Amino acid sequence: MFMLLHESIFPQEKINISLGIGFLELMNLGMHYQFEQIQLGANIGTWPNENKFSLSSDIRFHFGDSSKFSVRKNWFFLFGYLYYRAEDDSSIDKIQIVNFRLGRDFNVSKKIGLSISVGLLGIISNEEVRKICLDCPLGGVDYSYLPSIGLEIFYRLF
Repeated sequence: MFMLLHESIFPQEKINISLGIGFLELMNLGMHYQFEQIQLGANIGTWPNENKFSLSSDIRFHFGDSSKFSVRKNWFFLFGYLYYRAEDDSSIDKIQIVNFRLGRDFNVSKKIGLSISVGLLGIISNEEVRKICLDCPLGGVDYSYLPSIGLEIFYRLF
């Protein structure tokens, strides 16, 4: 009885794992939980041979048409939060960002698909900690918004 009730109330629950690459999300591993046409997810990322790290969470609202492989709609709006940390010999950068993207899923089969999204990053805070030359002026350009792009391959566990 409970299983019948559970399946009628939560008919489209899915868990997806993903491998992706994105601007400031770096090369990342993620997991998303799907309920109806909404996905909640988290990613952890790094870059090979660099001291860079990212941690992000997002919510995706799916809409539009569906493919023959999935009841999930192909198009989505993504709203997310991203923490990015990079360290080199001279400084440590810690950046907090909100992420706004429009994206599309391309389902290859019932289990595998490709997702691409583009949009804007809004910088909430940007902290730079100097390791050397503490009296030197901070360089670079201060941006409030940056372009955002992400690409991922996903696999539906169940």
